[in-house]
Amino acid sequence: MSRWWAGVIGASEKQAENGHSSQGHQSVALVVGVTGIVGNSLAEILPLSDTPGGPWKVYGVARRPRPNWNLDHPVEYIQCDISNTADTQAKLSQLTDVTHIFYVTWALRFTEAENIEANNLMFRNVLQAVIPNAPDLKHVCLQTGLKHYVGPFELVGKIEPHDTPYTEDLPRLKVPNFYYELEDILAEEVATKEGVTWSVHRPHTIFGFSPYSLMNMMGTLSVYAAICKHEGMPLLFPGTESVWNAYSIASDADLIAEQEIWAAVDPNAQNEAFNIHNGDVFKWKHLWKVLAEQFGIRKYGLPENGKTVSLTELMKDKGAVWDKIVKDNQLLPNKLEEVGVWWFADFVLGAESIISCMNKSKEHGFLGFRNSKNSLISWVDKLKAHKILASLTLVFTREPISKGRISEPTHIQKQQQDNMSWWWSGAIGAAKKKLEEDEAPGGYQSVALILGVTGIVGNSLAEILPLSDTPGGPWKVYGVARRSRPDWNEDNPVEYIQCDISDTAETQSKLSKLTDVTHIFYVTWASKPTEEENCEINGLMFRNVLQTVIPIAPNLCHVCLQTGGKHYVGPFELYGKIEAHDPPFTEDLPRLNTPNFYYTLEDVMFEEVAKKEGVTWSIHRPDVIFGFSPYSLMNLIVTISVYAAICKHEGAPLIFRGSKEAWNGYAIATDADLIAEHEIWACVDPNAQNEAFNIHNGDLFKWKHLWKILAEEFGIEDHGFVEGESNITFAEAMKDKEPVWEEIVKKNQLLPNKLEQVGGWWFADLMFGGPGIVTNLNKSKEHGFLGFRNSKKSFVSWLDKMKTYKATHIQKKKQVNMSWWWSGAIGAAKKKLEEDEAPRGYQSVALILGVTGIVGNSLAEILPLSDTPGGPWKVYGVARRSRPDWNEDNPVEYIQCDISDTAETQSKLSKLTDVTHIFYVTWASKATEEENCEINGLMFRNVLQAVIPIAPNLCHVCLQTGGKHYVGPFELYGQIEAHDPPFTEDLPRLDGPNFYYTLEDVMFEEVAKKEGVTWSVHRPDVIFGFSPYSLMNLIVTMSVYAAICKHEGTPLIFRGSKEAWNCYVIASDADLIAEHEIWACVDPNAHNEAFNIHNGDLFKWKHLWKILAEEFGIEDHGFVEGESNITFAEAMKDKEPVWEEIVKKNQLLPNKLEQVGGWWFADLIFGGPGVVTNLNKSKEHGFLGFRNSKRSFVSWLDKIKAYKVVP
Repeated sequence: MSRWWAGVIGASEKQAENGHSSQGHQSVALVVGVTGIVGNSLAEILPLSDTPGGPWKVYGVARRPRPNWNLDHPVEYIQCDISNTADTQAKLSQLTDVTHIFYVTWALRFTEAENIEANNLMFRNVLQAVIPNAPDLKHVCLQTGLKHYVGPFELVGKIEPHDTPYTEDLPRLKVPNFYYELEDILAEEVATKEGVTWSVHRPHTIFGFSPYSLMNMMGTLSVYAAICKHEGMPLLFPGTESVWNAYSIASDADLIAEQEIWAAVDPNAQNEAFNIHNGDVFKWKHLWKVLAEQFGIRKYGLPENGKTVSLTELMKDKGAVWDKIVKDNQLLPNKLEEVGVWWFADFVLGAESIISCMNKSKEHGFLGFRNSKNSLISWVDKLKAHKILASLTLVFTREPISKGRISEPTHIQKQQQDNMSWWWSGAIGAAKKKLEEDEAPGGYQSVALILGVTGIVGNSLAEILPLSDTPGGPWKVYGVARRSRPDWNEDNPVEYIQCDISDTAETQSKLSKLTDVTHIFYVTWASKPTEEENCEINGLMFRNVLQTVIPIAPNLCHVCLQTGGKHYVGPFELYGKIEAHDPPFTEDLPRLNTPNFYYTLEDVMFEEVAKKEGVTWSIHRPDVIFGFSPYSLMNLIVTISVYAAICKHEGAPLIFRGSKEAWNGYAIATDADLIAEHEIWACVDPNAQNEAFNIHNGDLFKWKHLWKILAEEFGIEDHGFVEGESNITFAEAMKDKEPVWEEIVKKNQLLPNKLEQVGGWWFADLMFGGPGIVTNLNKSKEHGFLGFRNSKKSFVSWLDKMKTYKATHIQKKKQVNMSWWWSGAIGAAKKKLEEDEAPRGYQSVALILGVTGIVGNSLAEILPLSDTPGGPWKVYGVARRSRPDWNEDNPVEYIQCDISDTAETQSKLSKLTDVTHIFYVTWASKATEEENCEINGLMFRNVLQAVIPIAPNLCHVCLQTGGKHYVGPFELYGQIEAHDPPFTEDLPRLDGPNFYYTLEDVMFEEVAKKEGVTWSVHRPDVIFGFSPYSLMNLIVTMSVYAAICKHEGTPLIFRGSKEAWNCYVIASDADLIAEHEIWACVDPNAHNEAFNIHNGDLFKWKHLWKILAEEFGIEDHGFVEGESNITFAEAMKDKEPVWEEIVKKNQLLPNKLEQVGGWWFADLIFGGPGVVTNLNKSKEHGFLGFRNSKRSFVSWLDKIKAYKVVP
């Protein structure tokens, strides 16, 4: 399953373990309609151990008794007729612990008036039963659908709906609609309870599993196919020919469930309505073939007689046939009328296809998607697995394919649906920022060669690659173009090379010196009169480049080639003259039998790349590109902007010059920055290498809508498609307008471009002359690229940029910068660097002081990972003791050094001239705070004075202190007046000695001696982590105590105050602290700041103590009056022999009890109330990391056991 929303880090999906079910629930869901198509998915997903907001307890409500196929879900099932007010009150008013309501059911009546009456009553019954009785209720989720935009079933085709694609801000239609009534009830009832939020979700045709659903398209079509197979009938499509050929959308039931959970737990999504579909488009003609293959049906398609098949008619006498299928195959005993919703299939497949827009959902943080073809297959498989349908062994033999409209499959190909990783906003990268002169990196990790740097995508690459947060960076960039460097390109930090790459000698002369190139971005082309000539010239240009650079660049690792959608439809000269593939186009379609210079370029690349071992490649196929370049051969935005400027100047209407089909049809576009990001992603992510990918913005639009925006941008009121006028081409309309353009240029002081340079009339005529084409993005998403753009906003932003660069005369608006969106830049599951994956060079070099400590050990594990920001990292690790066994797996250069010894520190650390980042995460404990200040100040100063003067590229010092900053030193706990929690970073220092203050002052003093070095201070609270050597490792201490109790058969008594047992407390996961410190090192927003850091949740020790007891198999545990006041130090003072026996018996690491038992620290922590720090500053600066403290506690216990520290 995929998870897609901000704030969630979690691992892969795991079923909820029985052992964890009793540990307490964070959230309690009430799923109303639990046997429905989405209710069933919610019942499966909510109880999973890593579902956000969890662990979840789930109540499930349905009218019927619980069916067999729903019994596996860990749900408390409540049979209740919610149309009965008394029954609803009696059964649901007792659910006082509910925190979230998921309302995913409805009742069908004959008229919309009756639908309104029935559904209103049901929803109001539920809300009025639960809201007043559930004190912790937080959110109500309501699922409706796209009838919101088209009206009720009875009025479809009789009223004028909104124009697609539908956006959530469209006004309601002026007709009765029970969806509107449900929304009004939601708003009314939620308003009765302060703090309750809501969300509305609008899916379309749902692919999912439920024999009880009123609108189960997948079950209905599968049952129809099973009957066709049984009777040897062809699988005729029960819909119109227009639906058969049109683009359609569907919504996977699991994806809907995920969106609803996201909206329930993410504040960005609350009190909003969202469309939801799989994110791709398909044609039923293609899915129909897949359905036929699933059931081994050879003949399928549209009826040969041209008549529309009605399933209601076709299936009306098939009850007996279905009964026989059920009996013969021992299926679940369902009646045909239960599993076949014929009227719904007839309705959906007989009406015009509709499309909704997903931009709002994406922009609020939900990036989920499904491959609709794979979704269909997976749900058919599930129907078979649950014995709703018969499983078939399918064997195909070749037979002649019918010459009519019936088709025949030749094979079955099932694709496995990929499990996707978690995605959150803060880990993707901050807003793009230009490299300031004083931020120039000390060295480059990658060197790019852009061929076509003044082109539409080349210009975007030249802007993006040098940015400080571009993956694979820092980047040095060479840019090649045929013309001299234009003014509008001069701001980009690129080494510009003017070179005609069609000239072999010139190419060799100018590019053979670029021996440091690591990545080639080929984003240019030349246009000739015929495709034969295009193949010849473009093949020559690309070969010239590759044959020049590949032999002389020893570190070359990747070649990126940009082609386009003509790969699937053929060259311009053959548009409409050859039979192209049927869209939406996928990357695995075979080449067309025609010359195509895109094919030539691919072949040249394959041939030349094969000559150098280790060089990878990628191919990128955008469609119409929205971007900036007055020099591009195919810059549609510049072209239509120039046209609009001329219309405005002449007072003429802005007539759309193209076909009615292009005006009304769906189209796609590709933002130039998005293409650049896609190409950079493919360069740096191994999952993307040696592959071809489609790329577009991820939404659909209509030119009729963007044309209105164009008119508004230029202040033209009269615009649109005009019969008899729109067929006059751009080329004809603009052929004598050069003087007009010159006048506009002069009047508005624009860049001095000729009209033929900025007006690609032939290209606009081509694009607007017929229907748009659509490519499929699933391969790109499944390989990890989740980038998107809102095409409308993209269109406006590029218009704005042209104004900025004086290309056209329009009104300036604010540009929205988009951030990076792909898996490799976010970090999937952590993976150790394999030996054969060692990086060619390091971008950053870390020095960890305290590498065997609780956070030092986490840093040593995380920094060397391949996807750690700022990397690849080389890591030095310093500790006083010799390297322990449990630390040896970390790829760290270990340095044993007593940093309290000035001479030894100088001797051993002054050699580390390549250090770029210092992580100071250690301390020494003395008898008094005065002594603590003295020894810790000395240690830190020794390090800084040894390293800062000799490390020319040092850029950041990270200092870890803690919550004692706010409450004072241990010796004064309870004796001085501390600040009132929750503590914020801007509180003044307390009066009195505190070695944390000393450390900060030492850092400020020493860092100030070197220009450009930044710092950060991190203040965690009680740390959950792994290190037997840490002075304050509470989990190891508690685990050792529990092991001794278990060994001696004594109860696990909580040794602390009743206040500590019952109060709310916080903890900081060691890995989270490490991530926080790395973030502060690499994100400029975090530099020269102090931050609190903890897991982000609250817990009580009474709850974690129960988990500790369960982990060690101790039944008797808890707070005991008269016993709990005996401290750990007292209780454990004579237990060394016992511990030695445990170590020996269980073959544990040979640690002394005083090494692993920090009794004084446990007594301190459990002796009084916990303290709470405030995380707002950290979040507001961009760090959104968190941990579930309960899970963190368990995971570190597991690690401590795995490393044989405790049994």
